[in-house]
Amino acid sequence: ISSFDQYAGCPFMYLLNRGLGVEERDYATMWDDARVVGKMLHRILAQLHKQVHQIDGRWKRLNQHKYQSIALELCDEEFRRQSGFGNDFIYPMWKELQEWTRRALSVFVDQETLFYSGYELYKSEGALQAVIDERSGIHGRVDRVSEKDGHAVIVDYKKGKAPTRAEVYQEEFLPATSQLPLYAHALETEGCRVSNAAYYSIGNGNYKHMLLDSDAPIERTEKPGRAMVAPEEFNELRERIISALSSAAEQISRGDFRISESCKSCDFRA
Repeated sequence: ISSFDQYAGCPFMYLLNRGLGVEERDYATMWDDARVVGKMLHRILAQLHKQVHQIDGRWKRLNQHKYQSIALELCDEEFRRQSGFGNDFIYPMWKELQEWTRRALSVFVDQETLFYSGYELYKSEGALQAVIDERSGIHGRVDRVSEKDGHAVIVDYKKGKAPTRAEVYQEEFLPATSQLPLYAHALETEGCRVSNAAYYSIGNGNYKHMLLDSDAPIERTEKPGRAMVAPEEFNELRERIISALSSAAEQISRGDFRISESCKSCDFRA
């Protein structure tokens, strides 16, 4: 899915990066490794939901404190594991990151309990795929899909801020990310009814819904916030993205990697 987003943004960048393996070198001084940290957070959250599924079958409000303890144990275990691999950086920063992660996980359990009590895990860090036509298809890995009462929610974790409406929906152009609409399409080919698609900001400690049908069985005791797009907009966008993906596959088959019109912010410009 990220490959399609890159091709849609600029076919020539796609050719350089995905086809020829050209990457930008970053010489900035970093006190941590964003990729390592991101994988750690995703792994902890995936294991948390898998353990809850094994223990209770579904997320139960009454067991919130037990889930808090599980999350903190998983956090400490993951940090010990990464230290054993030599991925721990400067100690004060590493310890601060661990404490930040523990606090963030505690907030996550609270937020999950507020909105998604009763949901059962369907996929966690699981593969999704669907055939579009003879030349194109969807291949991706979804952070989490949970189900309740015949409805599915897609959750994508973000360490920082969740995308804005402008980044996920454009009336005349393709959005910066096609992730959730394509995940929804792939899940519906599996027979799932997707009524909710959301980003969870680990740093901000809140859910931001891209799609939220009125009949989605989330907890309504707390206001979930207004969805970024209406259900009609989401479905229209999904169909538009599917059509663009099919066209992109046809262009790639013809070797069409013409450069985008705007190169001002491109890392690959000469």
